[in-house]
Amino acid sequence: MELLKQQLEVKAMQSIMAKILDEILKSEATEQIKARAYERSDERTNSRNGYRVRQLTTRVGTL
Repeated sequence: MELLKQQLEVKAMQSIMAKILDEILKSEATEQIKARAYERSDERTNSRNGYRVRQLTTRVGTL
């Protein structure tokens, strides 16, 4: 029972970390391009050309 509880806690932490990292990366892309996704702007310096799903290995596991 204790092992199951620990596994659930790890999965929850992985989910939270993945969401936080995703938001950070989206924010950095917006800052770099100077426009949000699908936004037209005179200051826009580049375009968003999709993304790839990748795995990141951390202390809390693979995200």
